[in-house]
Amino acid sequence: MTTNKTPRKKQAGSAAIEFPFVVLALMIILWGLVAAYRLFNLQTQLDNVTYNLVNAVSLTQLKPEQAPNGLPNSLKNQLLVLAERYLPHNIDPGNIGLSLESRVFNTTALNWEYKHIHAGITCQKYTPIDQLETLIVEGSGDPALVGRPSTLVQLTLCVNTPFDYKRLDLPKTLSSSSVVIGKHYG
Repeated sequence: MTTNKTPRKKQAGSAAIEFPFVVLALMIILWGLVAAYRLFNLQTQLDNVTYNLVNAVSLTQLKPEQAPNGLPNSLKNQLLVLAERYLPHNIDPGNIGLSLESRVFNTTALNWEYKHIHAGITCQKYTPIDQLETLIVEGSGDPALVGRPSTLVQLTLCVNTPFDYKRLDLPKTLSSSSVVIGKHYG
């Protein structure tokens, strides 16, 4: 059996010195986890708001009798107000931006109508609707389309994050895009 020849007083002193370093390391890890959680939570909320807004636009604004020339320009302020209400309260309204695009087939003129609305800050990263044309479904056997092409609506919502972590290199802008396909009225 081996015995420890170090006196107990010296061991107690080393534990007292090591304890603050361990606590500091745990606090730094916890601070990083909280920062990452806040960022992921904001991204999830942004994704939900984007989908709900684009779905509402596709159900209400693409009917020919309501918007004969595509999306009305007055819609952008209403969408910004709705986005501001559904996003966290610590985001300044001046830090929200959106880009709304639609491709609707005009059955009377037999051509595609493209409309783009932009409001608020500029959303940098999004795929333009022209690159999503492969998602358009031509009516083939589907009774809802009956020979007519489907519509395509895309909304991109972006925010400047309200978090200011000086020591962490986190993104300063978050964005989310949502596309709705096939809701055709007319």
